[in-house]
Amino acid sequence: MFVRVAIDIPSDQTFLYAVPDPLTSAVAVGKRALVPFGKRRVTGPIVGIEAEAACDRPPREILGLPDPEPLFDADDLILYEWISRYYLHPLGKVLGELLPGGIKVASDRWLRLVDGSVSRPLSPGQAKILERLASHPDGLSLSRLRREMGKKEIYRDLRLLEAAGLVVSEERLNRPPVRPKRETWIALNETWDPGTGLTKKQSLLVGLLREQSETKVSDLRPLFGETAAFLGRLEAKGVIRRLEREVFRGPGEFPEIGRNGSAISLNPSQEAALAEISECLSSARYCPCLLHGVTGSGKTEIYLRAIDEVLRGGGGAIYLVPEIALTAQLLSRIWGRFPGREIAVLHSGISRSARYDQWKRIRRGEIRVVVGARSAVFAPVRNLRLVVVDEEHDPSYKQDDRLRYNARDLSLVRGRLSRATVLLGSATPALQTFFHAAGGRYRHLRLPFRVDNRPLPRVEVVDLRVERDEQGRTPLLSRLRSEE
Repeated sequence: MFVRVAIDIPSDQTFLYAVPDPLTSAVAVGKRALVPFGKRRVTGPIVGIEAEAACDRPPREILGLPDPEPLFDADDLILYEWISRYYLHPLGKVLGELLPGGIKVASDRWLRLVDGSVSRPLSPGQAKILERLASHPDGLSLSRLRREMGKKEIYRDLRLLEAAGLVVSEERLNRPPVRPKRETWIALNETWDPGTGLTKKQSLLVGLLREQSETKVSDLRPLFGETAAFLGRLEAKGVIRRLEREVFRGPGEFPEIGRNGSAISLNPSQEAALAEISECLSSARYCPCLLHGVTGSGKTEIYLRAIDEVLRGGGGAIYLVPEIALTAQLLSRIWGRFPGREIAVLHSGISRSARYDQWKRIRRGEIRVVVGARSAVFAPVRNLRLVVVDEEHDPSYKQDDRLRYNARDLSLVRGRLSRATVLLGSATPALQTFFHAAGGRYRHLRLPFRVDNRPLPRVEVVDLRVERDEQGRTPLLSRLRSEE
C-alpha cells in the first residue's frame, strides 16, 4: 500500500510513500502521516491511497500516524482541491492554512556540546556558541540558538566546531504546541474482592465509587488530599482501575447579550421568504438565495428558523458573520434559541487548542452548528444542509494574505458540492450578487419593510465643504439641521 502526502511547502507536488504492514489498517485519507522529507521528518495530511507505486525507485516509508481519526474525509478534500486549483495555491499549503493550527510535528536540528577540553584557538563567534551550549547540557535547537545569538550567519562556525569534534548535531522531533487533553478517572475494578482489607479512608472512597460509578481524580483532592500514593495502594490491591478520557476544550461561556424569551411573530414578507427557504431545504439540492432586506427587517430571525428546520431534519449548518466583534451577541441569541445544543465557534480569536478540539467534534458529527468569521466556512460539518452568509457584501470576507480567498464565494462552492442551501443576506447586496439574483441564478427573497413597520432612520446629506463652526473651521461633525 502507498499513500500520497501533501507537505506544507510551496510546491504543487504531492509525495508518494510506502506504508509498512503494521500501519496499513490505520491508514485513511485525512489523517496526518509522519514522513521523512529530505533530512528532516515532517507531518502532512494523506490525500490519496494507491495500491501500486508508479515510480523509478522504491518510495520511502511513513514513520507514523499521529492522528487516531481523520481530520477530514474524501468529500472535504474535493473542496480543498478546488480551492488549490482556483486560487493557484499548493494543496499542502492550503491544508496547512485550513486545518487547526499548532498540531504540526516536525524535526529540528539540535546541537550538543561534546565533553572534552578545547585545544585550538576559537573565533569570538565559536566561543559564544560553545558558551551557550555549555548552559544547555541536553542540547539546544538550531532555531533557538540562532535567536539567542542574535544573528543568522552562524553556520560556518558550526561546521568548523562539528569538524573539530567539539559539537555534535542530531535531528529531534519537536512536540506540537496543541495536543489532545486527557483526564484520569477511576472506577471500581469488577473483579475486586469485597473482603479485601481497607482502611477507613479507602472504604470511604469505595463507597463513593459505588454511588457514582466513576469519578475524576482531580475531584478527589478536596476530600482526600494528595491522592497519588493513596490511589496507588488501592490499585495495587486490585480495588480500582484507572481510565484515561479525552477532555474537549471549547470557546468558553457565551455572554448573555440581547437574550429574550418572547415569541416572535413573522410578518407576511418574512413568512414568504421562510416558505421559499423551506422549499429549498426540503429539495436537498443546491439552492443559492439572496435575502435582500432593509436594516431591521428581521433577517436574523429568518436565519435562526432555517437553522432550526435543518437541525430537526438531522442536518448541519454554518453561520458566517464578517467580523469577530459580531459573534458575541449572535452567539447569545443562538444559544438562547437552541438551549442545550452545543455550538462551535471558529475564528482567529479562539485559542488553538479549543479550535482543534471543536474541529474534531464537528468532524465526528457531535456539533452540528458552527458560527464564526470567514475561516468557519472550512469547518468539516457533517450532512451540511445550510450555509448562512450575513452581510454578504462585507469586504471582511476576503482574506488578502497567505491563502487569498473570498469566504462568500467559497460558501457558494461548498453549497454546490454539498447540495445545500446558501443564504446570502444583506440590506445592500454586492453588485455581482444582485446581478445573479436579478438574472434568476439566485432566488431573490425580499424583506422590504422593517419589523412592526417601524420607520427607517431619517437621513440628511450635509456638504461639509461649506460647513463651519464658531471659529470658522471645518468641523468633524455637522450641526443638526432643523426640519423645513
